[in-house]
Amino acid sequence: MNSNPEGWPKTIASSIFALWVISVCCCAEVFAQQFGLQMGETVQQVRSKGIMLEKAGTMWKTRYLPYGNTMFDDYRLLFGPNTGLCRINAWISEVSDSGYGDKTKQKYDSLKEALNKRYGYGSEIEHLREGALWKENHEWMWSLFKDERWHSTYWGVKGIKINQKNLKAIKLEAKASSPSSGMIAVYYEFNNITKCLEELNAQDSNL
Repeated sequence: MNSNPEGWPKTIASSIFALWVISVCCCAEVFAQQFGLQMGETVQQVRSKGIMLEKAGTMWKTRYLPYGNTMFDDYRLLFGPNTGLCRINAWISEVSDSGYGDKTKQKYDSLKEALNKRYGYGSEIEHLREGALWKENHEWMWSLFKDERWHSTYWGVKGIKINQKNLKAIKLEAKASSPSSGMIAVYYEFNNITKCLEELNAQDSNL
């Protein structure tokens, strides 16, 4: 599987800038407040809400959140030593699909529509790497799987703030764990994300 559920240390803002450089050269409303979590909460505070957390690399994973969306079957939470909760990654972990990626696109579009309704229209990135081997319509899933294609939408970037308390940025992304299995991820970053990543990087450098 070539996806990275943890998705750090880069912030959403820095990842969209990287994609911009490359390109130049069903569903109820889905938003972080729905999940019943708040910026800065500790692992202990989240567990006190009846949430079972399991360590997964640098993050904590769970299949349940108090106000989670039924479309998602996996959540990953990132906590800083002092800053607390700073990122929520929500996943649809398996979408059986054809090479055209129709089912993956459909689920992606449903989430995008819900996020657009809540936060306004996001900035879309649809980019196929120059010289990509997998570029035909029926090879859409292959191009995702081989990281030759980016299919994502961003909110809270390019100087446009999200009108939601403590929420800094959101990224919606289509991925593929195989040429016949799609994945959809929504990353929510809180206003403490930069400080949080600084703490985690400092912690790693002291090991």
